[in-house]
Amino acid sequence: MIARKYAPFIEKVIRFCHLQLFLTTLSLPVLIIWGLPLSFLSPIGNFIFGPVLTAFLLISSILFFTQLLHIPNSFFGMLLEWITHGWHFILRFANTSTLIACERPPLWLLLPLPVCTLLLIHIPFFQPRKRNMFSLFVLLCLPYLYTLLFHASSGILPVACTRSAVTLFKHDGHVFVIDPGAIGQTPSASSWVTYTLTSNLAQKTGSLVVDRFIVMRLGSRIFEALTTLLSKITIKEIMIPYWSGHIPKNSWRAYKKFTKKARELNCRITRIPQEPVTLLETPHALLRIEPTKRTLRHDQATYKAARISGFIDNEHIDIYASQQGKKKTAPACIA
Repeated sequence: MIARKYAPFIEKVIRFCHLQLFLTTLSLPVLIIWGLPLSFLSPIGNFIFGPVLTAFLLISSILFFTQLLHIPNSFFGMLLEWITHGWHFILRFANTSTLIACERPPLWLLLPLPVCTLLLIHIPFFQPRKRNMFSLFVLLCLPYLYTLLFHASSGILPVACTRSAVTLFKHDGHVFVIDPGAIGQTPSASSWVTYTLTSNLAQKTGSLVVDRFIVMRLGSRIFEALTTLLSKITIKEIMIPYWSGHIPKNSWRAYKKFTKKARELNCRITRIPQEPVTLLETPHALLRIEPTKRTLRHDQATYKAARISGFIDNEHIDIYASQQGKKKTAPACIA
């Protein structure tokens, strides 16, 4: 009796899931090439917020035309504000742990996916819904299985940033991000970490979880960028320089916002040590950080420049804090 009562709703949910699976598999190559992750909550979110988005677009259109025709529209404006505030309230509970990134596989695997997806709709053998949904699910999992089984688990991967580079250090599931000061030299640092760094992390490491993010220079831009980045990916620990003296007010405000965001997301903030420390050591990889004799300055604050060296198999890095304001920097040497 209960099954019959809810049969139309169950049928609607199954049809929605089938359509969601088809569209996700069809668009998967584009998402992977752009470095965009999938989310476990995507089907649920689309199912629940589809009507909310429809209401938002409908009321926005009504508001636009009533404003154009000089018709009183304060009620529609109030409705739109309620929907917007409710949407923002729910987004506060967003969790980056539901995101699934995929390391970029070869094009010969990605390009046939849309063709195979469309063929599944037209081949009679795959017409039954259960068989069709299972086949689409297998296609969806193929890129992730390939990168899991055949892609290298280690590598030193530079990401170009202005005249310098940010280095990704990946070894046996551990991901380190090393910024010698490049992000702080970028005029739109927050946008760069949101759209460039996160997509490169997904494409090159297949992960949106960073074990250590090492910052080698101070500045308001890097603190603002880290605050933004914390809401996009999961960072377990961030290392910043140990300074003495006073930093500018804008940098101090950005630093306080950054530390508040880090506490909310259980991200540890540690200082770069004043003596050599080994960050990672295995038979095939090594990563060390040590202070140098050079002193860097940020307004009235001073701190020791750091050097990071290490290797993965035959790849070596030697990274120094970049000289801000110079035309040439040498943040990383990879052999």
